[in-house]
Amino acid sequence: MTKLWLNNNLIKKIEVKTFLGMQNLKELFLMNTLTGKIDENSFDDLVNLETIDISYNNLTEIKKDLFAKLNKIKGFNLSNNKLTTVNDSTLFENKTNINYIDFSANNLGLVDANVFRNLSSLVHLSLMSNRLVKLDYNLIQGCDLMQNFCLYGNKFPQNYTLNYTGLNDLEDKRIFTVDCFAL
Repeated sequence: MTKLWLNNNLIKKIEVKTFLGMQNLKELFLMNTLTGKIDENSFDDLVNLETIDISYNNLTEIKKDLFAKLNKIKGFNLSNNKLTTVNDSTLFENKTNINYIDFSANNLGLVDANVFRNLSSLVHLSLMSNRLVKLDYNLIQGCDLMQNFCLYGNKFPQNYTLNYTGLNDLEDKRIFTVDCFAL
């Protein structure tokens, strides 16, 4: 089995042994499913997983090592949850294949300055419709392939300008306003 859809179920908890023996799984969809929590290391057996969608749930936190063993992962959809912070700078560490991350429609007020740093394959990052009022200028440093950085629907002050360095373009500097999406 390479794809598993568990959408629209009432799963109280995902435990460490839930996906035991599913090493061939490449895509996991848990949309609108969870009524409880996900234990740390629950996805450890999914060593070939490329896409995970745990959107439209009630997640309030992401455990430190929840994605630690997902070294082939390319896409994360964590949108429409109740996350307030993404403050673990090691969350996506050594995940060099990631090209898509979606944290839209949460309650994010804080994003660690290093959480997305050096994700050299990242093309799409969505932080739209959260409660962000500022972002560190190093947030997407090393994300040289970034094409879409979605930020609309946050609480940025009027005329807030983001200055980002470390992106490879003609001037090695991109300056854009909050309602600008494509780089």
